[in-house]
Amino acid sequence: MQQKTELELISIKDCLENFSNFEDISLLNGTSGYLLLLLNLYSIDKNIYYEELAISVIRKTNLNFVVNRENRGLWSGPLGFAFVLNLWSRYSNNEIFEQLSQELNLVAESIIRTFLEDKIEDFQRSENIDIIYGLAGGLIYFTSLKTYNRRFRLPNDLMEKIVEIFDKLRIYEIATTVEAGRQSLKNRSKGNIHINFSMSHGIISLVNSLTFFDFSNINFYRYSLDFIENVYKQFSNLSFRISEYIAIDETMKITPIYSRDTINYSWCYGLYGHYIFLKNNDYVIKDDLLKMLLEEAQRLVRCRKKTNNVSFCHGLSGTLYSCCDVITPDESEEFVKLIESNYFDNEVLSEYSEWGILDGKLGIALVTLSLKFKRRIIGEEIFGINCNGDIS
Repeated sequence: MQQKTELELISIKDCLENFSNFEDISLLNGTSGYLLLLLNLYSIDKNIYYEELAISVIRKTNLNFVVNRENRGLWSGPLGFAFVLNLWSRYSNNEIFEQLSQELNLVAESIIRTFLEDKIEDFQRSENIDIIYGLAGGLIYFTSLKTYNRRFRLPNDLMEKIVEIFDKLRIYEIATTVEAGRQSLKNRSKGNIHINFSMSHGIISLVNSLTFFDFSNINFYRYSLDFIENVYKQFSNLSFRISEYIAIDETMKITPIYSRDTINYSWCYGLYGHYIFLKNNDYVIKDDLLKMLLEEAQRLVRCRKKTNNVSFCHGLSGTLYSCCDVITPDESEEFVKLIESNYFDNEVLSEYSEWGILDGKLGIALVTLSLKFKRRIIGEEIFGINCNGDIS
């Protein structure tokens, strides 16, 4: 294989030479993530090597799977595999991607329909709602169907299920009504409501996934956006030290519940995840969060400090990628150097997943490649980033 610029990157070379987890199909730690990296490499110059390698990966992958609650999510099983194949079929003319993706789309849509079978009480568990294991990730899968020029709208029965969740679940009583300038809980209940307020596992995850569709005329969605905007305004008074959880009492008083003393810049529970949501919904305060993220990224570059967490989810790579739209070419090069110099010092790999996109090497490599070639990650919708139908 011809030596190419991207192979000068330690992270890319390591992933190409050493990935071996073909038994796992997921984005979290398996071949879906590897195929996504290969697609991003292929998109740079259409080098057939990456296409052929992707096909060999597909043939090595174990597609004999039984769907259950643990692997029905976008990140945890075949749903992510179908998502990535849909992207491959858009960029490559090889029939294997088209044929297999069409087959897996039928599987994927049947998987998503399992959420219809869940009782409303089941959605009190974050893993049934969130972007990683739950319904929020399932909704994002539909965006990949634009590959086939299909409208990526929600099936009516799934839409009805979402409305039911917002309407009946206690944790979604935050949906508000606005009458005579007053806000109140839609369904008052006794005691505080404790809500996970994050991109990875919380209410932001589900509401953000709905921003990929047109819900502008649906009351439950508008009320939820109004309420969440009010929550963010309260955090703006605290210099956007956004808490991982919030408590809401019967009078709509919001009390932040913090688990740390410092600002959290991460995708999963911190500023970057909230910035994605705010940008998707065009809130003005998104600019304040971007400024904070950029200042933190620039500080990390200046310090040149070794870190034991280079991951996308809650480490160095995610923080640096959050600024990719506004950094200068020189900053981009410095970001790449910082990630590469820390690549093999990533202690998070032993705690989570070695080959994952969120917590593992593949995510780090994707960010490095993106910064090196000054282009957004193809498939970044899996992080909840709404590119409004355009993938660069």
